[in-house]
Amino acid sequence: MSLRLLYLIMIRVFGWLLLLGRGQASKDAEIMMLRHEITVLRRQVARPKPDWADRAVLAALLRSVLGEYAGHYNRHRPHQSRQQRPPDHDDQDSAPLDLPVQRRTVLGGVINEYYRAA
Repeated sequence: MSLRLLYLIMIRVFGWLLLLGRGQASKDAEIMMLRHEITVLRRQVARPKPDWADRAVLAALLRSVLGEYAGHYNRHRPHQSRQQRPPDHDDQDSAPLDLPVQRRTVLGGVINEYYRAA
């Protein structure tokens, strides 16, 4: 195991030393060849084409995520034009400030809502 590691380290070091001795023109030529190889390989790899079932699953996920985000946006998120109150805010329904603050996660923890526990 240690002999293999030593071999790999030496190969890497000799490769770096070889790069130091090469001229800029040969380095540029190698970069051009590598770019060409990558371009050819990208053409050969087929991209997956989603069928109707994939699109249906994505549409259902998107609908649920957007619905949950719209609920957060309208029920909880403060809006500057409404004096930092959400659009669906009732003025009578305010909790006292001495209650502890609790957190509720939305969208699997991507968004956090903080509220006073009643």
